[in-house]
Amino acid sequence: MRLSELSEHLRIAARSTTEVVDGLQEHGFLERHPDPHDRRAILVSLTDRGKHAGEAIRSARTAEAERFFGVLSDTDRRHLTRILRKLNE
Repeated sequence: MRLSELSEHLRIAARSTTEVVDGLQEHGFLERHPDPHDRRAILVSLTDRGKHAGEAIRSARTAEAERFFGVLSDTDRRHLTRILRKLNE
């Protein structure tokens, strides 16, 4: 992914993206590569360590969401989903 795409995805300024990427690279979660199609651009990709961390985060979020929303009935969950989608629009 290009740094500019990452900035858009995270909805943060390019400078902030660079700082985030620097920190993640320093800790071994991602690496930078030149873009073979545009030598001015840099691509970032997750390392194996970064992929494992992402999987752990997703698992923890899923477990926490289930713990939090698990008290709701299926009907309540459908209503909540509908309301949240409407608010997101």
